[in-house]
Amino acid sequence: KTGGEVELPLHITASGYETEEALNLDEVVVASYTTYFDPNVTGRNKNIELSAKAIEKVIVGVDDHFSFNTTVGPSDEEHGYQPAQEAVNGKLVMGIGGGICQTSSTLFNAVDQLAVDYVEWHHHSVAVGYVPAGRDATVSYGGKDFRFLNTTGVPFLIKTIYENSSLTVEIRTS
Repeated sequence: KTGGEVELPLHITASGYETEEALNLDEVVVASYTTYFDPNVTGRNKNIELSAKAIEKVIVGVDDHFSFNTTVGPSDEEHGYQPAQEAVNGKLVMGIGGGICQTSSTLFNAVDQLAVDYVEWHHHSVAVGYVPAGRDATVSYGGKDFRFLNTTGVPFLIKTIYENSSLTVEIRTS
């Protein structure tokens, strides 16, 4: 038998924080992680830049769930993503959006310095060169996601710094 259509409710709730409080979340860097890339691989680097911009200044409140895929959205041509190498079933192949896993992995290594609980976290099928073995977080829109729960007891802000050959993710709070 094949199933029919299933409707899943999606509940989006407003933040419990006042705008004034959010302004102070940029004060202190509590965790930071930097990864590096070849500045000449333009398509891949554009994908890193776009996905880094998507998570820039996102506030993760106390007991909030963060989903990389939900926050970044589809990594397709329609959203400006470029062809680049990506890992599929243990092989590197060309695909749209290759490189966004460097952003999710950089984020993982920053938040892993805090008291967060992982809801979903996957490794690549191949070794990646930008983080140590086992320190990667692969994502694929509509598939594998990197999700965590903020159990730190304080709200925090995700800050990204994209430069010519590096990406830094800082976790900041007041």
